[in-house]
Amino acid sequence: MKGSMPMIGVTGTEDMRLKMLRMGLLPKQKAPERDLAAMAIATKMKAQIVGYEQEVMGYQDIISAQRVAAGGIEGITDALTRMHELGVRAASGLLTAEQRGYIQGEVEQLQAEITRIAERTEFMGKPVIPELTAEALGVTGISMVTAPREALEKISTGLEKVIARGVEVGAKEQLYQRRIPTMRTQIIALTETWSRLAERARVWRG
Repeated sequence: MKGSMPMIGVTGTEDMRLKMLRMGLLPKQKAPERDLAAMAIATKMKAQIVGYEQEVMGYQDIISAQRVAAGGIEGITDALTRMHELGVRAASGLLTAEQRGYIQGEVEQLQAEITRIAERTEFMGKPVIPELTAEALGVTGISMVTAPREALEKISTGLEKVIARGVEVGAKEQLYQRRIPTMRTQIIALTETWSRLAERARVWRG
């Protein structure tokens, strides 16, 4: 159109603006200020979140340790149950001394197996049920040949100890399983609050 002003493109406008900034004809944009209070709170909150996450990892390790212990306890329970069955047969009065001698040989193998399980059931290189050896359970030094009834009583007592330990392990596992969801809920809530504070304080992740 005659007498109209030439159109300035977007690029031309930006170039002109930069030139005017260099010449001091336009005010410089003020950099956003940090909210120091929000920054301090966000920093502490981040440390708290990390602490809670580490605590959850610790709980998971405890649960894993209890599960490993439960596996060992199951093996010891099986061995003691077999010993109890053998004791009942030996105490029945229906077997000869020679037959009870064969039973004694199997019992001794089971005693060794119980101790092996107790000593080698480990989590992260640490035994978790070292107190359940055959000697600790009172099932060593028994004789299915000369005193099968006494042996049977000791086996029953040892079995009760192992069952009690198994109940303890199960209860501990359930306790920490219940704690983890609560901790994770707290972590989520804290993380959301931290994100808002971090935005205010210009505290970015990484």
